[in-house]
Amino acid sequence: MGQRGLRLTRSGSVARFAIAAIVAASVIVVHASAVSASGWATVGSPNRGSGDGLQAVSCTSSINCMAVGSYATGLGFDRTLVESWNGSTWTIASSRNQGTGENVLDGVSCTSATRCVAVGWYISASNRLQTLAERWNGSAWSITASPNMSAGVGALDRLNAVSCTSASSCVAVGDYWNATGGYQTLVESWNGGTWTIVASPDQGNTYNLLDGVSCTSSTSCVAVGWYLPNAAQTLIESWNGSAWTVVASPNQGTGSELSAVSCTSSTRCVAVGWYYWNATQTLVESWNGSTSTVTASPNQGAVSEFSDVSCTSSTRCVAVGAWSAPAASQTLVEAGPA
Repeated sequence: MGQRGLRLTRSGSVARFAIAAIVAASVIVVHASAVSASGWATVGSPNRGSGDGLQAVSCTSSINCMAVGSYATGLGFDRTLVESWNGSTWTIASSRNQGTGENVLDGVSCTSATRCVAVGWYISASNRLQTLAERWNGSAWSITASPNMSAGVGALDRLNAVSCTSASSCVAVGDYWNATGGYQTLVESWNGGTWTIVASPDQGNTYNLLDGVSCTSSTSCVAVGWYLPNAAQTLIESWNGSAWTVVASPNQGTGSELSAVSCTSSTRCVAVGWYYWNATQTLVESWNGSTSTVTASPNQGAVSEFSDVSCTSSTRCVAVGAWSAPAASQTLVEAGPA
């Protein structure tokens, strides 16, 4: 099963198909200049296979970015895809894979031009879905051992996002399949040499998934996702340097999910995703260090969904995703105050 197929099975949102349609055919990269009147523009980017897609990007300057995702081989398997930006050109970088099966990178975080960490998952020779972590030293990507929570037949562990505050301090989040038949949150920390599983809470014993994380220091992180009692509900957890705790978060409509978060300080974060009310609509929530509140956001077409967000200050964020048009899905970009 391809990476986009796995995403679709995790959520009941029809908008997942909109995002899949955008990334499945080819790599699309856009950029914006704060001083340019022209705003966003498409930038040429290379492809490796027939189904290339970039899932995450991290920039340390205007001339240094790293994007990760996957591409489909001729046999239909997903393999890791990494592309680097030097200020004028995107170039495919050699990336590592575990074994000969599916390998996907879903998150990346860079602290300098020579220090990046990427996370995702791979399918082992025993047909188990396992965590995948790689790091960049400025010249090559290498795989670093990462632990898993589930075991046995049907084992499933994956990392969906990562946030690093230094070369020796990263937090990755995702989910695993527990023994009772439900997804539970998975959090792992990197100390520069080893990945370690960190205890994280869940809401009930059904589905709990973390899709985004943002850290401003080794003692301050916020992770977001969703859990499933009867309908999808937002899930926010915070890290204070010693423990993860669930933070109360609002919901809209009959189902809500958070897919990404960006923090500019320990008391200022913005999370994005979607909610369902007759149709899927964009969802934005702001965090002030103790309380999360819904912030109004516009929509395009009948179905709109945010997949990622990046904030450069407490009052300036850019969110991206997809919206459905009559003929095909379209990219969605919104900028606004937090």
